[in-house]
Amino acid sequence: MEIPLKAEVYCSDGLCGHSVGVIFNPINQAITHIVVQLKNVEATEVLVPVDQVREGTALHIKLRCTRQVLSASDPFIKTRFVSGHYAHFVTGYEPDATWLWPYTLADEEQFGHYESFERIPHGELAVHRGNQVMATDGAVGVVEEFFVTPDTHHLTHLVLREEEKWGENYVAVPVTAVARVKNDIVYLKLTTAQINQL
Repeated sequence: MEIPLKAEVYCSDGLCGHSVGVIFNPINQAITHIVVQLKNVEATEVLVPVDQVREGTALHIKLRCTRQVLSASDPFIKTRFVSGHYAHFVTGYEPDATWLWPYTLADEEQFGHYESFERIPHGELAVHRGNQVMATDGAVGVVEEFFVTPDTHHLTHLVLREEEKWGENYVAVPVTAVARVKNDIVYLKLTTAQINQL
C-alpha cells in the first residue's frame, strides 16, 4: 500500500482533502496516523488513524470514515497563548496589542504571544512531503511518499525524489536505512553512491 504525500484523500462519501504528512513509531517502524489537509477549510489539518485507511495508491488515499467524522477529528496543529509578565497580573487577560496603538508596540516578553505546534503523539515522529533527506555525505533530495504493508501498517520504504539536471528521479529507500529524523530532516545511513545503486 502506498501512502503518498501529495494525493487527494477521499472519505466514504467523497473528496475530503489531500495528504500532507505521516506520523510513525520509530521503534516498530509502523505508521500510526496520516495528516490530512481538509478541503475548503483553510489551514486546517487533522490527524487520521491509519486504521481508517481503506486503500492507498500513488494517486489517492481512500478512508473508511465520512467527511463529517473526518472534520471532527483531532486537529494536527494547535495554537496556544503563552502569557508574558504583565498578563500574569490581570485575571482572564489575553493581551491584544491593538489597544496600545498608536502609542507603543507590545513587547512579547511582557504581554505574551501565540504559538502553534504539531500534535505528535509521544514517542512518535512526523514526516512531511518535501522534508529534506540527507545521506552521510550530503543532501540527496526530499521525501515524496511511503510504502506500507496494508495489514500491519509497517513502513517498508520511503520514496526519495532526487532533483537532477535532466529532471527528477525517484528512489525507494528501505526504512532500515533511516538513521534518524530530526528538525524535519531525514538522515540516512547510506552514502550518495549507495543511494544511486538502489
